[in-house]
Amino acid sequence: QHPLLTEREAERQALIAFYNATGGDNWLYNNNWCSDRPVREWWGVKTDYNGFVTSIDFCKSEGSPSCNDLCGTLPPEFADLKHLTRFCVKQCRNFLCDGFPDALLKIETLTDLIIDQCGLSGHIPENIGDLKNLVQLSLQQNYLTGSVPASISNMKNLESLWLSRNGLTGDIPQNIGDLKNLVFLCMEENCLTGSIPASISNMQNLTTLWLSGNGLTGDIPQAIQEMPMWDIIQQDPEKGGYINPETLNIYFPEFSFTTIDGSPVTDDYFKQKEYTIYYHYGLNCPFSDIFTPKLVWLYDQYKD
Repeated sequence: QHPLLTEREAERQALIAFYNATGGDNWLYNNNWCSDRPVREWWGVKTDYNGFVTSIDFCKSEGSPSCNDLCGTLPPEFADLKHLTRFCVKQCRNFLCDGFPDALLKIETLTDLIIDQCGLSGHIPENIGDLKNLVQLSLQQNYLTGSVPASISNMKNLESLWLSRNGLTGDIPQNIGDLKNLVFLCMEENCLTGSIPASISNMQNLTTLWLSGNGLTGDIPQAIQEMPMWDIIQQDPEKGGYINPETLNIYFPEFSFTTIDGSPVTDDYFKQKEYTIYYHYGLNCPFSDIFTPKLVWLYDQYKD
């Protein structure tokens, strides 16, 4: 038999093993699975021009809801999908409860790995950095514990890293700044501690930084606050990101100016206060008149 046909048959058997191991008979959508139809016609599966499986996407495929009611784990045969670039599963609370499957770590062609709101538990594997072709890694809202592996910095092509709402502990790896192509860095609502790595400032493409809901402490590095992304965070947190102001110190630049009565004011005065608002009234600014009464009200509420 031609090697091409042999490999395609191995992939077909891998899909059947995946179906059986994850309760395929009870999936919400399993059209043509395990039939004699070409695998490209099996629900959620895509192939390339050679007929090799490139995508298993159960997330909003064909206008369906994200959930497909998978359970169990991935069988060893899943690693035979050697051309797979995308694997996406969401909202399957009984899926991968036994931990991160070894089979996924053997598929080096993966570019998009999305397992959100599932039962994924245990630690993120120390060697997850072996998936060097990943562009998107999303493991949000699972039951992951342990630390964020330092090897994650080996994924030089990574643009999106979503680890939000798990039970991750320890420090954010200091070498995370090696992910210079990163656009989204989201680790909010875990149990992370330590300081925010200054190396994040190496991510000049970063537009979203979500780190709130952790136990991070210390100074927010000045280099991060000088990034273009920082202005987005300050102006529109929902777009730019969240950081805990209660436990972190924001860099305060040195400055001095003279008030309307000629008294000098420097940064030393502001540093003594718990909360500080530096407000510049613009005579030609239409928002100054609108905002001033609100500022006065805030002052009256908290001045004591």
